[in-house]
Amino acid sequence: MGISSEAFVGFAAFLAIGLWEIWRPHAASDASFGWRWASHIILYASGGYAAGWFITTIVGSAWQTGLPDPPNLPLAALALAFGVLVLDLERYWVHRLLHVAPILWRCHALHHSDREIDVSTGYRHHPFELIVVALVLPLSAMALAIPGMVLVAYGAVDAIAAVFQHGNVRMPQRLERILAPVIVTPAMHRIHHSIDRSEADSNYGQIFSFWDRLFATYTKPVPDGSRIEFGVAEFMQPAHQRLPVMLLTPFLIGTRRVPSA
Repeated sequence: MGISSEAFVGFAAFLAIGLWEIWRPHAASDASFGWRWASHIILYASGGYAAGWFITTIVGSAWQTGLPDPPNLPLAALALAFGVLVLDLERYWVHRLLHVAPILWRCHALHHSDREIDVSTGYRHHPFELIVVALVLPLSAMALAIPGMVLVAYGAVDAIAAVFQHGNVRMPQRLERILAPVIVTPAMHRIHHSIDRSEADSNYGQIFSFWDRLFATYTKPVPDGSRIEFGVAEFMQPAHQRLPVMLLTPFLIGTRRVPSA
């Protein structure tokens, strides 16, 4: 599975969750598709291109020699299970760091500034943030001798998880009860996008939900049908959802230069 396969898996998941939102939405949305979705996709595409360039340039030949593929199927299965767990644990801590470190929050705040949460929010990441995440995971994978195929496989699962957990979808309660102890569900992740920072600074899990329970950062989802106010307090105006302002978010947050009209 190559990078193009990973992108294909993510796009297929995007379409599937998008159709689910139409079929069975969790809540009525006031957000228009059009430019909002286009802006999110442009952000993700530009960030993905920049992250790919950094990986190719900085990691270079070490990518080829530092991540050998396992020689047989049993080792491959073991490497896959271990590698996915380790990488997702690391992703959990990277996500926490994005909230704790002020300079990283400046990059991550764009993701949280979306006033509505739907499948496209999974693509709403500043290029700076994508570069940070894209560099940390491969470099740590090499340090831990995690096979390259495991890193790519994790990337594909991560792409599915990103659009699933942001989906404005209503899940049957029985399915929610089955998945929630292991997998981050949309109901669990919506709390993470609350305008209330005490709620936003919780539920950091990317694929697996048990990390938050293990490290005491879990917040229970609100009752079904309740409405959460999403966003970042400094970026609540319609002007803040325009692509130029979104790109400038790391430089505007915490200042008085945030446009309001």
